[in-house]
Amino acid sequence: MTEATLNLTFQRFFHQVLRGQVALILIRDAAGNYILSSKKAYPAGIYRMLGGGIEPGEDPHAAAARELQEETGLIALPSELLPLAKLQTEIDDQEQNHVSFTLYLYFYDCGAQLPIAADDVGQLITVSEAGFHQLLQRFTSLSTEIDPNFGFSWSDYGQLYRPVHLLALEELHKRQL
Repeated sequence: MTEATLNLTFQRFFHQVLRGQVALILIRDAAGNYILSSKKAYPAGIYRMLGGGIEPGEDPHAAAARELQEETGLIALPSELLPLAKLQTEIDDQEQNHVSFTLYLYFYDCGAQLPIAADDVGQLITVSEAGFHQLLQRFTSLSTEIDPNFGFSWSDYGQLYRPVHLLALEELHKRQL
């Protein structure tokens, strides 16, 4: 598993980075397309890898398998998830507060299995690699204004998740999968 560090500055922290650890899964289907999710709160056109928080004391592999099942109905053993990267993220906000946040990135080839949107997932989409890159471009144009409904800037969200997705894709390509 590749280890990397990302240093960021946000206007305000959003709840995911305060969880401490997150497991995200890059899912690919039998046709070679990627399956991404949108949660109900996301701005229109924003999708990301599936996954979520790692509970205290929970193994990241086990958390990834749990999140995969909770959000898509797909059942995989932790050993069936390929570890891609561990990304240590150091984030400061404008008030000089600091958060250390760890993301564990995995790959899962779901083959012909059909995932369904479950838990807090609003929608699943299937995209080609070119479509994946187009979606990631949207992360660079998110609003810098503080969203009054959520208390953070979606631009900060994009500042984190765009490089996370690019890292997952790069690691997958390195393994020639």
